[in-house]
Parts: sequence; structure tokens; C-alpha cells
Amino acid sequence: NSCGQYGRSYSDEICLQADAAMECSVDPSINVVQASVGNSGSPPFFCAPTSTHPFTGYYDPLSQSSINTPFANEAGRLDVEGCCFWGRGMLHNQGICDIGRFNYIYGLPAFMDGRTSGRYNIDFCLHPEALCSDFTIPATEFNKFPSTIDTSEVRYLIGMLYWADYVQSYNWGFWNYMEKIKLFVDGGMRDYSFVDEFSDIVLDSKRDGALRR
Repeated sequence: NSCGQYGRSYSDEICLQADAAMECSVDPSINVVQASVGNSGSPPFFCAPTSTHPFTGYYDPLSQSSINTPFANEAGRLDVEGCCFWGRGMLHNQGICDIGRFNYIYGLPAFMDGRTSGRYNIDFCLHPEALCSDFTIPATEFNKFPSTIDTSEVRYLIGMLYWADYVQSYNWGFWNYMEKIKLFVDGGMRDYSFVDEFSDIVLDSKRDGALRR
């Protein structure tokens, strides 16, 4: 479910101490529905308080139907309260650290601080759906008309930030990204094991999990 896949818990994937102030806080009251599920046919992820959704069921791909009976994910979560940090963007970045860091650098905190990186007057921790679709600011007593913010570049920015910070700088054990890519290019770009290896790092790295998380 939206709390985490393959045994992961996105709400518990905290930042290293140096970036701890950037991570998102988990708000149990948030209701968010996944913007797109592609061609999978499965229902969208969502997060909601246990007061309205005490449990989630599961999707049966054989019958292509949703089974509305309590069914825990691999981490043991039946509910989806506060579980709003599933993968988004071109690299499907998940968790309170990755989304929180993006928000701190490009979102509302940077905007309010007057930093040049503050492109969006949006709190992506409270409104993670804005990572996947344009965000509408509702009308208020000071602004009588709702306004929509174009967030089409966000899908790429969050992936580029992750790439620059985690992939290009990856150095763990015997594997150094910059050394490996140099060998790959010098070798005529024919050894595709390099592509497979860094794809593992981008998609679901287990090797550096204890160090990075």
C-alpha cells in the first residue's frame, strides 16, 4: 500500500543528521489520492486518517478487482494514515527525506526565506500531489479567486536533485559512480553492466541504505 512497498516504510526513511531539518513531518490528517496510475489498471494509492479509512484491501490482478478486506503490506501496515510519500517524479522519489529535501530547496521554505532556489509557493510536504499535477491555491478573503501554479517542471527537478546528490556522488565499498562512468566511456560505452548497477542504485539501493538513511 502507500505506506511502503517491498518492506519499506516511506514515512520512516529519515534524512542524515545534516539534512534532518529538511525532512517532511508526517501529518496524519492529510488526504491525498495518486494523480496517475498509468496503464496498470490498479486503483490509485491514497493516504487518509484511520478515522475514515481504518484499513486497506488489495488489488487482485487476475480478476482485475479491488478486494476490500484488511490486508497488510510487507511492513505490517494495514492503514494508510500519514502515508502520503509514495514515489513521484521521473525517478519515483519516495519518503519524507527525498520529498522534504526537495521542498526545502525549491518549495515554500525557500520561497519564504527569499532564497533564489525558491521557485514554488507550495509546501510539497503538505501537498505532495503538487509533485505530479498542477497545484491550485484556493480563494481566500485576501485573494478572491483561486490561482493555479504550473508544476510541470517539478517532475524533472526532483529527479535531477536526487541524481546530483545521490547518484553522481555515490561512493560505497568498491563502487564509485564517477570512476565507473569514466571506465564505461573509456571502454567505448559497451559494458552495460554499468547501466544495470547504477539503475539498482537509482531505483532501490540496498547497499547504501544504512549509510544514506
